[in-house]
Amino acid sequence: YQVSKKRVYRIFKELGIKKMPRVKAPLPMQIQITPEFARFLGYYIAEGSTTENTVGVSNQNLGILKDCAESVKSTLGISSRIIPGKEIHFYSKQLKLLLEKLGTGKGAHAKEVPSCLFTATPEIIGNFLKGYYLGDGNLRIRSKGVVVTGSSKSEKLIQGIGLLLLRLGITPTFEFNHSSEMYNVHVYG
Repeated sequence: YQVSKKRVYRIFKELGIKKMPRVKAPLPMQIQITPEFARFLGYYIAEGSTTENTVGVSNQNLGILKDCAESVKSTLGISSRIIPGKEIHFYSKQLKLLLEKLGTGKGAHAKEVPSCLFTATPEIIGNFLKGYYLGDGNLRIRSKGVVVTGSSKSEKLIQGIGLLLLRLGITPTFEFNHSSEMYNVHVYG
């Protein structure tokens, strides 16, 4: 039988299917949050975005982009494309849907810490925070000491980062910068 593409698309539309269902490689039935994948989640929360079928993470550091690629490849088997000095792309609708299911939020104002991390081990939390701070972190050395700051447009994300720091025994302080409209979490040392 020969069926035209237009007819197949029309039938899918009538059935409420928006796109042709196809999957290159299915995700595992159970996904364990490894230290590497937790670090990727941190990178994504800090500098990530999604489009219809793509997950991207922006960063000028090639080492961070390679770490993103290796973390996702080793955990989920998903390949990527690195644009050196700019970003990494994962062409995977499944990864996008996984990030949504984990509750990462969509857009800078809506990002948040995935709830599964609040009960994670210190090693997992530490790797997530490492990824986050390498993306959206700032280190200032002042005469009074060192200040490590995380910044975001999302208040909920900054509150979640603060809770994770508390889980590690680190007491943060919070601030809202009115000129930049950014929420900040500071750790003084």
